[in-house]
Amino acid sequence: MKTKNCMKIAIICLLLGNVALSNAQVTIGSRMLPQATLDIIGDTARINGKACRLIDGNEGAGKVLTCQENGIGIWQYVALHRVVGIKPPDTQPSLQFRLAQTDILRQTGASITLPPGKWEVRVNTLISIADVSPGQSINLTANDFAWVRSTFSDYSTVEGPTSSVVTSDIVLTESGRFMSGRVSGPKNTAGQRLCFGLIQGAVIINNTGTVDKTYHYVAGFMDSNSNFAEDRVVVRINVSGGESSIVATPIL
Repeated sequence: MKTKNCMKIAIICLLLGNVALSNAQVTIGSRMLPQATLDIIGDTARINGKACRLIDGNEGAGKVLTCQENGIGIWQYVALHRVVGIKPPDTQPSLQFRLAQTDILRQTGASITLPPGKWEVRVNTLISIADVSPGQSINLTANDFAWVRSTFSDYSTVEGPTSSVVTSDIVLTESGRFMSGRVSGPKNTAGQRLCFGLIQGAVIINNTGTVDKTYHYVAGFMDSNSNFAEDRVVVRINVSGGESSIVATPIL
């Protein structure tokens, strides 16, 4: 009788093997009811209790199980997926080198387009103090400085206070909303760029939408100290320079 019952069970299993059940759920490795379409429960503390083993010819030490476009899983080495921003040619927006430049952000022309998800966006931007009228001689002291902030906006044309410019997609963590840098003297000049500095830092941006979204790089919100008239010296934001870059990497 046991043999006949086993044969019946085997036949039923063969028949069910060719039937696609839209609501079928299976547990492997336990008698518990499945909590997902495929629920694999393994005891990794036991030598034979590993939860999953996939032999497809691509397995290897240090590889992870990733998903292809068609949903098929495959073993692959982890690749650093990154997105590089766009730097417009020869763009150098200027900020007046004076104290009254607070809480104003200007468009730089640079941008980055991010797919849905959470991204760490790192920025390096060349900044400089420059003559408005080439040929004049200006003496900078250590007290002549500018602290320039930068961030991202949803808009390509809007300029003004941070409250109306900064994107709400920035995740407020320890890094905050701004990436900042300093440029200062001392230096003497006659008809050339005066001093150089770098804006450096990172912000976390979470694109919660379902499509790619472009974020526009803005700079300003400057604290500065100078005795120069505002029509003589400016701070330039050189997003086109070789030292400048915008790069994003996905994070959890």
